[in-house]
Amino acid sequence: LRLGLPDKRPIILFGAQRVFDKRKGLDLLIEAISKIKIDCTLVSFGEGEMNLDLGSHVKVVSLGTVTQEEQLALAYSAADVFVCASREDNLPNTVAEALSCGTPCVAFAINGLVDMIDHKINGWLASPYNTEDMAKGIHWVLENSGPKHLRQSAREKAIREYDNSVVTAKYLQLYDELLIGKKHA
Repeated sequence: LRLGLPDKRPIILFGAQRVFDKRKGLDLLIEAISKIKIDCTLVSFGEGEMNLDLGSHVKVVSLGTVTQEEQLALAYSAADVFVCASREDNLPNTVAEALSCGTPCVAFAINGLVDMIDHKINGWLASPYNTEDMAKGIHWVLENSGPKHLRQSAREKAIREYDNSVVTAKYLQLYDELLIGKKHA
């Protein structure tokens, strides 16, 4: 692979501007991964080198800060699952980007993440902060990410909800509604 990632093990991707920001939940992800007993690779991107020993069944690769969109898209596309283990997040770009690349996502069912991820359709929504449920979701996606429908559903969701033309049309509609409301006030 172009990023130097192994192609035989399932790839779990995690990313944040700062990997060790407590709000992003790396510790929760590590706890969840410790409950998964399959050979896999945990790949991270963002500021902060992940020098972790998660056992012989988990290889850890840190891409560091990725500034080129092409490299980031390659990382998302290479992943079997993107995990957003955030304790607090609204509509994280990482999840929208992963879905855009057709990568299923696992996250806690909090805030705007419940609008982004459709449970068992384009990923898994775990009970908030329940690492056992997150592990179950990661395992479920890894077992089901091969079938095209899961990846296709992720991509379709991104196009339907987050394509620039869709977002622009929603903003224009909102502005029109606000202007009409202002004229009648």
